[in-house]
Amino acid sequence: MIPVRRRLTLVGTSAMLVVLLATGLAGPVGAASADTLGSELMRLTNLDRAALGKSGLSIDSTLVGFAQGLAWTCPGTTMVLAGRSVDMARRDYFSHSIKSCLKPDGTTYGSLDVMAVAFHYSTTRGENIAWNKGYSTSTTVGYGTGCALGVSGTNPSGCKGSTSTVQSVAIAQRGFMNSSGHRSNLLSDYDRFGCAAAIASDTSVYYTCVFSRGGPSSVVSDAVLPRVTSETGQGGSYPRGHARTFYATLSDNVGLRSGNVYLDGVRVKTWTFDGSVRSIRVSIGISATRMRSGYHTLVWHSVDTAGHVSTYNDGKVRFRAY
Repeated sequence: MIPVRRRLTLVGTSAMLVVLLATGLAGPVGAASADTLGSELMRLTNLDRAALGKSGLSIDSTLVGFAQGLAWTCPGTTMVLAGRSVDMARRDYFSHSIKSCLKPDGTTYGSLDVMAVAFHYSTTRGENIAWNKGYSTSTTVGYGTGCALGVSGTNPSGCKGSTSTVQSVAIAQRGFMNSSGHRSNLLSDYDRFGCAAAIASDTSVYYTCVFSRGGPSSVVSDAVLPRVTSETGQGGSYPRGHARTFYATLSDNVGLRSGNVYLDGVRVKTWTFDGSVRSIRVSIGISATRMRSGYHTLVWHSVDTAGHVSTYNDGKVRFRAY
């Protein structure tokens, strides 16, 4: 028996059915990449579409990355997560909602939210996810293309055509084609997609396909925000007439372009980098001689090569002069 759960998601003004398919037994405890399996899933999807008179979907490298293991920052936080298949396999969950990635109202970001917010795919979009265990990731079997809804087996009679593929991929794709919600996503009028897979340490395979009608409003090559960490001086009290040096570490997964520090909203120092620096300790000396008594705020910003600015509260330091 293949348990299926469905949920209805509104995307813009259109209603998009987003579904998930589960097959197998226990959940994972770790993950490894399996790009060839994702490539096979994309090939089968376009074969099924062609067999049923649908045009093929273009492979979108950003969507492939988000489906597999591309790093991105949960909006409004400093939590860096992997793409869908790797994240689900690595963190032992199976859902369209991103585990522990919370919106300001306490609800959980879904994958379609992240496609819009982090990767700027804000048109109609959808996702299919599946996992299975106990099927070979190397042995090939026959797969029937363009089959009717509800047929049994990976290569039943009466289908439009057939091909050979890896057994685990055939099981996942047949499950998609035998579920009305998944099938709707596979055969809908999207124009691009990306599929991927990740193998968990217990050999479960997690599959993800994400779809979009139209591309992003702007291309995102780096979805991980830069960081400001290890700031000094938080909550300190400094007498007038004395100087104090404050420190912070600026970092990014790709490279830094610049850094800034603001005192009470006024920029007081800027650093520039050539993009090869990924982490650097910076400092600024501040004298309390001319400061008014009371609390003051330093805000550190780091800017990466993609132009992202650190925006979370880890860059803010409050101290008191007296």
